[in-house]
Amino acid sequence: MPAAAGSTELWLLSADLRSLSRLQVSASGVDAVSATGKTYSLPNSAASPAQAASYSGSANLTNLSMSLNPGALQFTRNDALKAATNQADVAGNWRATLGGQTVALNWNIAATGALSGPSSTGCSYSGQLTARSDASAYNASLTETCNGASVSFSGIATYRANPAALTLALTSTDAAQAMVVSLTK
Repeated sequence: MPAAAGSTELWLLSADLRSLSRLQVSASGVDAVSATGKTYSLPNSAASPAQAASYSGSANLTNLSMSLNPGALQFTRNDALKAATNQADVAGNWRATLGGQTVALNWNIAATGALSGPSSTGCSYSGQLTARSDASAYNASLTETCNGASVSFSGIATYRANPAALTLALTSTDAAQAMVVSLTK
């Protein structure tokens, strides 16, 4: 939730994993909020470019709730999600399959949060996960290098302990592309 007259970032991943939104939520006045950013269809491609997204609504910063587009999106902050994360939780070897199981990722995350690894298509990945102290999330950066061309991404990652799962939601530096990767140990 944004502080009074402040702003915060909001990530929305649809339940069917078909869209990702990265929005900046700003509060103004007593209870007004607005959210602007982009929504990406997943998997993201040049054929499905990002769409501008804009919402307005109200927030009750006393009970930590927010409603955008008159009730279409409703949020209530859960303090369980405010707990700090542990950098050691994400250390280890992670894997994922994408594209109907046609692409395999095998990544290693070091105790420092450094991420590296290949895909079965010959692309390579490097980046960093950094535990946040203000939320149950990690800041994430990732560079994808394929056929000599590199694209840099930034975003967030979330970790679930049982069974071990790590989900990264990222957008490219130029905000033209989005990527969601769900990994398991």
